[in-house]
Amino acid sequence: MQAFEYLGVLVSVVIGLAMTHLVLGIIRVIHSRASTTVYWVHLLWVFNVLYLLLGFWWFFFAWQSLPEWSRSAFYLFVTYALCLSIAAGLLFPLMEAVGDFQEFFYKHSRWFFGSLSLVYILDVIEVVAKANSGIRAIPSFYFLYAAIMLVGLAMAIFTVNRRFHGVFVVLFFLAGAGYDLVVFSQTV
Repeated sequence: MQAFEYLGVLVSVVIGLAMTHLVLGIIRVIHSRASTTVYWVHLLWVFNVLYLLLGFWWFFFAWQSLPEWSRSAFYLFVTYALCLSIAAGLLFPLMEAVGDFQEFFYKHSRWFFGSLSLVYILDVIEVVAKANSGIRAIPSFYFLYAAIMLVGLAMAIFTVNRRFHGVFVVLFFLAGAGYDLVVFSQTV
């Protein structure tokens, strides 16, 4: 087994468990819909984190061409996957039922947005490492995109303003999807 395959198995397991947690959370919401108040901002964050998990898994594949793996690269990807998994874990409880997802979301929002901030910091490190390894050039607008996302996430940590969170969750998705559309159109 090559180093990439070895690491890929671990990363895939962590990402798969995070995705499973989110899907099971959605199923629990559907099953308990009579006694649960759904919050649209929370559901859009569930979708956004699923999108981030899939995106990380997809972009991780580009690293297969790296001929030699270091311990620091190993820790970078495992930490990245774990931070995404923590963000996913903060969107649904492990066992207890939730009656009001708006209350639940804001109760854990600082931890959630803190973990997503770490994800974006790790993403900057990963993108720079990818460029330094000759795997892919850094898109010209990447640092502006990452800075905007990090500023938005920092603001989200420190506010519980419902209007801000409603706008931010939509803009977060649009910015991420727009970034991916541009990057994918350049790599095809």
